Amino acid sequence: AYAVDISDREAITDAANRTRDELGAPDILINNAGIVRGALFWEHDPERDIELTMRVNAIAPMQLAREVLPAMIEDRSRPKRILNIASAAGTLANPRMSVYAASKWAMIGWSESLRLELERDGHGHIAVTTFCPSYISTGMFAGARSPLLTPIMTPRRAVSAAWRGMIAGTPMV
Repeated sequence: AYAVDISDREAITDAANRTRDELGAPDILINNAGIVRGALFWEHDPERDIELTMRVNAIAPMQLAREVLPAMIEDRSRPKRILNIASAAGTLANPRMSVYAASKWAMIGWSESLRLELERDGHGHIAVTTFCPSYISTGMFAGARSPLLTPIMTPRRAVSAAWRGMIAGTPMV
């Protein structure tokens, strides 16, 4: 395991190179890191809130995938999987969550576009799954109430749903 500041592009590249050198090409990439800053949009600090949220939630997954995709594309010996953890917040507007919602909309759009690009370019051995849960009881959204008729998921249930979808190559879970 490596501790990596995924908001730092060089740290991502260094960790990807070290992992490739020590372990070879990955079979699975799970983009699961995320941060949330809840505030009215105009109250967000441009660097600490807006830029950092977009770097961690949207740009870092793209860079991680860019680092490992060439080896995943080349190695057709077994199926490869990319699991991108987005959020239901990326499918609807959320007051006081504008930056977080924007980062998750970006994740969903990029993830689906990547899936189509891989499929259309003949790389069917790589499946991309986007997981869009509502609230998960991890503490990230402590005190939040889930939308009507949408229960707060346990981490175990969320992981199980995401993993099953990824293994099956389901585009959206």
